[in-house]
Amino acid sequence: MTTMTGEGSAESLLTAGAVLPTDTAGAGDRAVPLTARTYRHPALDDRPVVRLVDAALGEGEDIAVGFLGLTPGAEPAVVGLGPRRPLAFPEWVLVHHPADGRHALAVVPELQKLAKQVRSRPKAALDGHQGIADRFARTLPHFLPTFFEQAARVFLAAGQDTYATQLFNKARKAEAQHGLPVDLNRLDEVYVEFASAKVVSATALAGYAKELSAQLPADEALDRFCRLALRAAAAGVAPSTQSANAVNRLVRTAAKAAGRSGAAAVADREAAYLTELLRLPVTAEAPAGWWKAHRPVVTALAGGDPAIRGSLLDLMPTDRDNLVPWLALLTDTGALAGLSDPDVPEAARPQDGSVGWLRRFVRLAHSGYRRRRLPALYPLVERMADRLRAELTTSGEALSADGDLDLLDLLLALDLPVAPPKERETLDLAQWVTVDGERDLLAVAGDDRFTGALRRGLDQLDDKPNALRRMVGTPGVRPLLTDWLRARIRDRFTTGLPYLPESVDWLGRLPVEALRLVFDGLDRTGDPAGAGDLGSALGVDLAEHVARSLRGGILDELGWPDWELAWQEVTGGDRRVEVTQQEAWPYLIMGGPTTVRVLGAEGILLRHDLRIPAGDMWGQAGYHYVDGQLLVYWRSESLGYDLRGYWHSSPGEPQPIAGDHHGSQPRTNRITLPLPGGGRTTGDGVLHAGDTAVPSERPVITDGISHWVHRRSEDDGDRGWHEYDPASGTHGRRSLPGFLADLPVAGSHLQESGSWLRPALSDRATPAAAPVDGLLGWRVVTLPDGSVRGEDLAGRSVTVAPGQEPIAALVLPGDDRPRAVLKGLVLVDPDGVVSAAAGPPSSRDYTPGSLPLPGPEFLGNLLPRDPAGSAALRRIDRDTAAALFAVALDERRAALAEAAARAAAQAATRSAPPRATPAVASRAAAVPASPVGAPGGSTTGDDDRDPLVELVRSTVPAVSHDAVLAGVAGMLRLAARVRTDLDAVTERLTRSLSAPAAVTPVPTVTGPTDEQLNQALDGLRGSAYGANRAVHAFAQLQAFAVQRSAATGGDPGVRLHLDGPSLPAALDWWPVLGGVAAVAYRAAVAVTPDDHRETLRALLAELDRLGLSGATGSTRWRRVTLHLLDDDLNDSDGNRRPRRPGILPLPDGAFIAVRSSSGTATGYSFDALHHDPAGGFAVPEPYTTQSSTPVGDERPDGWLAGFLTEWAARGPLPWRPEAAERFAELTGVTPTAAKLVLAGLPYVDSVGTVPTELRRALGIRQVGEVKLAFGVLREASPQLRRAVVSALLPDEPARLWTDGPDVDAAAAVWNAALGRRVVVPEQLLAEAVRAVRSGWGPAKALPALLDPGRSVELSTDLAFEIKGDRARQSDSGATGFTGEVLCSTVALAAWVAHHTPAGDPCRAALPAALAVVRDRLANPRLLLDVNQYVPLPAFRQVAGTPSETGAGWERYGAIVLATYDGQPSPALRPDLLDAEGTDPYLPALRRDAAKPYPMEVALRLIHDPRFAALLGDPGEPTGGARAADGTWWPQDPTRSVPDLVAEVAGEHGLGVDAAAVYLMLLAMPDPTDRNTAKWTGWKPARLKAARAELAGTDLVVEASRSRAGRSLFLPGPWLERDSGQAPIEGWKVALFDLAPDGTAGLGVTVPFAPAADLYRRAWRRLRDGDRPRFDNLPTRGAHR
Repeated sequence: MTTMTGEGSAESLLTAGAVLPTDTAGAGDRAVPLTARTYRHPALDDRPVVRLVDAALGEGEDIAVGFLGLTPGAEPAVVGLGPRRPLAFPEWVLVHHPADGRHALAVVPELQKLAKQVRSRPKAALDGHQGIADRFARTLPHFLPTFFEQAARVFLAAGQDTYATQLFNKARKAEAQHGLPVDLNRLDEVYVEFASAKVVSATALAGYAKELSAQLPADEALDRFCRLALRAAAAGVAPSTQSANAVNRLVRTAAKAAGRSGAAAVADREAAYLTELLRLPVTAEAPAGWWKAHRPVVTALAGGDPAIRGSLLDLMPTDRDNLVPWLALLTDTGALAGLSDPDVPEAARPQDGSVGWLRRFVRLAHSGYRRRRLPALYPLVERMADRLRAELTTSGEALSADGDLDLLDLLLALDLPVAPPKERETLDLAQWVTVDGERDLLAVAGDDRFTGALRRGLDQLDDKPNALRRMVGTPGVRPLLTDWLRARIRDRFTTGLPYLPESVDWLGRLPVEALRLVFDGLDRTGDPAGAGDLGSALGVDLAEHVARSLRGGILDELGWPDWELAWQEVTGGDRRVEVTQQEAWPYLIMGGPTTVRVLGAEGILLRHDLRIPAGDMWGQAGYHYVDGQLLVYWRSESLGYDLRGYWHSSPGEPQPIAGDHHGSQPRTNRITLPLPGGGRTTGDGVLHAGDTAVPSERPVITDGISHWVHRRSEDDGDRGWHEYDPASGTHGRRSLPGFLADLPVAGSHLQESGSWLRPALSDRATPAAAPVDGLLGWRVVTLPDGSVRGEDLAGRSVTVAPGQEPIAALVLPGDDRPRAVLKGLVLVDPDGVVSAAAGPPSSRDYTPGSLPLPGPEFLGNLLPRDPAGSAALRRIDRDTAAALFAVALDERRAALAEAAARAAAQAATRSAPPRATPAVASRAAAVPASPVGAPGGSTTGDDDRDPLVELVRSTVPAVSHDAVLAGVAGMLRLAARVRTDLDAVTERLTRSLSAPAAVTPVPTVTGPTDEQLNQALDGLRGSAYGANRAVHAFAQLQAFAVQRSAATGGDPGVRLHLDGPSLPAALDWWPVLGGVAAVAYRAAVAVTPDDHRETLRALLAELDRLGLSGATGSTRWRRVTLHLLDDDLNDSDGNRRPRRPGILPLPDGAFIAVRSSSGTATGYSFDALHHDPAGGFAVPEPYTTQSSTPVGDERPDGWLAGFLTEWAARGPLPWRPEAAERFAELTGVTPTAAKLVLAGLPYVDSVGTVPTELRRALGIRQVGEVKLAFGVLREASPQLRRAVVSALLPDEPARLWTDGPDVDAAAAVWNAALGRRVVVPEQLLAEAVRAVRSGWGPAKALPALLDPGRSVELSTDLAFEIKGDRARQSDSGATGFTGEVLCSTVALAAWVAHHTPAGDPCRAALPAALAVVRDRLANPRLLLDVNQYVPLPAFRQVAGTPSETGAGWERYGAIVLATYDGQPSPALRPDLLDAEGTDPYLPALRRDAAKPYPMEVALRLIHDPRFAALLGDPGEPTGGARAADGTWWPQDPTRSVPDLVAEVAGEHGLGVDAAAVYLMLLAMPDPTDRNTAKWTGWKPARLKAARAELAGTDLVVEASRSRAGRSLFLPGPWLERDSGQAPIEGWKVALFDLAPDGTAGLGVTVPFAPAADLYRRAWRRLRDGDRPRFDNLPTRGAHR
């Protein structure tokens, strides 16, 4: 027995297929009575057949099984409730079309077979169902709806929802495409069924509303669709924008049909529908478009019903992008009052209260990757405060801001209960800055619970100067920021000497505003020579740092002689040679480009020269060393990048290697271990010498008896050590060796991945390895206080700070206390201070002759180079270090001075600038560290000894080893570099700190956003990038104004723009500086949208304020391209500084504003604006000028100010359509293009189109006309477009309003650059661009076709020759007649002949174009490439001996084939074709005999007299008369073949009009309703009557088909074609020489012969018995 607890349980049981008791409550409307129906059959004797059937479908079931010979044997009995199911395929066919039942049953076995594939091979199953559907479409189309529906059910049951949706849509398409009758009741059930399964698209549901509207009275259609939509929503289908629009259309139709008296009832029905829908939770998922469509009605309902307002508050959009309009909707409906107003009814409040609503809203607002501010929320929360406080007091709960700092600050300021932050939670200050948070955060900072989270938020701002500046200006954070900065500076400058260079660099990047908080006492005299010592202010004692580092230990004290020897042998001493290190524990393998060494504690064991075939290795080689044998293997290009290799004992026999690879590395380089019985375990297998399969590698350890591997556990997914048996290759339980399991402190936690146990490298103890019983071990644990402890088997232990991981304990001579070695070979002294580091920055960068160190796994092989010297370093004092440091500092300063002198000498060789800036030019250039082995200024004469090394030798005589001495010198040079870097930072910061803060105030940036400016300038700016919602472009403009007003006559002290005031990266608006008049014209014209107008007004005001608009501007502003060498952009460490926009202040009020950069061969070019009040435009060193152009329009001074005054007085410029007509007349551009020019070229840069409102204002009817105009206008460069629009604005701005735009001047600018275009009717050109897709596009080809004499392509012969594998132009840069031009011209000529009437000037030009093309084809040097590769050997077998051969080619008749390879692209010599334009060899070239090449089709048509007749003048109409304009359409059979019309009418008993429509359906490729009306000139009523008469016969099918444009079709197959070709009846394939699948050879389906010929040919086919009809379904033969 099944126990049910509610409606949900009953629904789920129904879904699972259960039969419920008849009295089950809450089963819903899906539950229907099930009857047990009993049937009998003579072949079954007395055995009955019982079927459970929906009671409503019982009679249909009786009919269906009756087809099988079963008859009812008893009265049906209701036995329970089951899910509602409509009659499906094949039962539906058996019931409604019993005569076709055998065909439906015949496919059942095939369907059962396909059903088994749906889960495993869904695409194949879909194709199989489609194949059956294609057969039905040609034979029994009425099967298709139920067939597709049943197929959708099969896919749905298999979880293939996407395919199920496609099949459901195909069912609906089949109904319309074949004009099938529709049972609306059945269809309702089908829609609900599939909507409940979430496979009905919104478009499909809205399409059903149209179906209802076409078949039912308006009120009934509305009622039925609303019921369906409610059922679908109850089943969980979210309302859609399409369904909302459908309801609104039905409401309008119903209200119009009902009249005034019935309008109220229609409104009530709509209100009832929406009221019920708003109560359903799924309505929350409705998109913004649904709410927008229903907003007026929802607002009205909410105003009168508090429950509706409460329902709205219970809902919440699922898309956070809809929250702003959602708040607006709640405001308009008055629902927001339910969150705060104490007097509203309880029904008007959300069910979860104001607190619950706020939580839901905040959770959604801050979902997703990027958080956003919602300014409208904060005032609402203030109004909700009392209600929130009361609810929270009652519940005892607290609110959470979910990361919204402004909201958190507001809640705390309102004294509302707020939950404390979670442990280690961070308040994201960086995100708060990004979203432009506005509050002062005083309330947050005043709550001690959030202090830690705020500090962690500040940690995220390290190296984010803009965010730090914002924190300085935030009152709540400023005190905490001060403490944080002090702690940060203290921590950075006490970590140890190796990290001080990075700390100094970090300090130099801090914004001055932040430094003011912590360095109030720094010397601010502004004199560089007397600058205060920042190092003293920071407490940095560099001499003590040096002493401490030497006492703590340096890496140069240790060495491995055999390693150094191997490195010398492998690299030849060249540091540029790339070396790979791979392990073979306890040995190490060092590989170079040509040789490899295997070494261990006992020395070099193996030397081997690589035998890898040249050019075969991709990436690096991999190595394994097993039992004295070395395996060399690599990713082989000859094996498709699979592995290949050899054992060194057989180097001449490389063979495939089985195994994994990792990118360019064959190995992951895990530690592998030797096995006692031979071989080496990789943790995932055993490798023996001679093997050709390499096992994968896993971390593996051993205690000498057992093995463990580190892998993911199958139980909990965690990684850890698992027992491992190398012999069997099996992995066991998770466990640990005793050493690792024995934790030193209770409560500590083992870091398994960093802990290990292995055989010892040797039996000797070294500074980093102390073997115990032949083993080495290392255990890393996290102690209870968070610190990390590392300990080896010998008991040597080190403890480091939380977050660090020690990898070894190192004991140096002179001090028994272990030093911690961290990852990256960082050495930490016993007091926790870093004394040395292998990676940059490092003292080893300043140590001559230092060699790379071995990998950290082999530190145990390092030995002290000079034990006595090391012991002496442990005792070195500060005074000794200070004396040595003073000499190193002098050396460093001398090197810097020498580098500055060299830079000055280099600058002298450059082109001298017009005016130098002494203070800037004389600054010493920063230099990188002296190269290893040649410290700057350290050698004299022939003595190559390093003076600093010699000084160390004499000062600390106990140190005798050269490498240790060099290491000490390197540490001293590192400290000297820190000191000079500190000096440079001190100088810069002192200058900045000494200046009063008010000298260069940071402006409050106001103005439009970049996104708004981008839209307003669209069409005038050219391509643009960087448009966002920030106000960066106007920030640049206002920064220019601030810099101009703040500039003084003194030395700014800035060498590069990178050191000056920063500029935000913004939209590239600078191109409009050469077309400000164009911007002004666009702003003034009335059709410009108001928001764009205000944006442009703000831009013009800024440009006028800066003087960037006219002649005066060109004397003070220039746009320049500057260049810097690579070395000029290096910092003092030799690293490349990041390039960014910025301002370079110059003396006397000048400055250079740099926008962007691009790389060159020697450095970088910078796009910049140069402002110089004196007009000298001198560029300081190290910049050089590459280009310099004036800025501003060539107009009188003050023109922009005068324009702005006139504009303010006169208002927008009225639209003058006659001006656009004049521009089109003068230039030949299309009327729409002219309108866009006179509108200021809006939207021409973007990929979209013109908004509907603007199209209406300009009088543009079709979107296609806009696209065509865009193509015409984009032939002009952005600079030319700006010049054309600028010319529309007269020099005297007032004349723009009095005389109108200067059209003649603008046309002259256009024509001077591009020439006047051939005038082509715009509608014809737009249609051609849309319909004809060819290589030589209609936009250029159609003007050439109408005036071939002006076309270079149609009037110029070219020479061709065979080059490579095809025919190519002898002069590749020449323009003239080619195969592409031929195909495009022929296709377009046929298209124009079909789309223009006889007597039209465009059609009259076609014969001349045909004659020109024939002239071009007579060119003996013309070769036409068919653009399709063919197999030459196969063609030769068919063609035999060539007609002619030459160097690299052979000719067969008119076909020329390259012999460059076996796959040439054939070319045709048209002068050798026969009279019909073909060649007998051509069929042998085709891959598909039914599809000739487009070139073939074009050449055949050029020679076809019927094609010439089509293009020629058809003369006078045979019947009727010409139209009033003197034209007539040959496609009208009543004019071209009136006798045939009469014959058809008599044959079929039709009226003349119906017979004419039938002939057009038979013989024309596109007899759309619009074309039929155009060809005949009939009024709509006459055409409708003719179609209705024809539809009443069996000659046609009445249906609705996509892209057809008509409702009548010939019976038979319907070809849905791709590539932009309209669908067509299959019967017409032969009529238009199409391929069997309907493909047109030239890409257009138009007549290639006169219309009269086609009509007679089509009628002849009918008379001969070839009638349009459905195919006969093949049946199986009789069984024998």
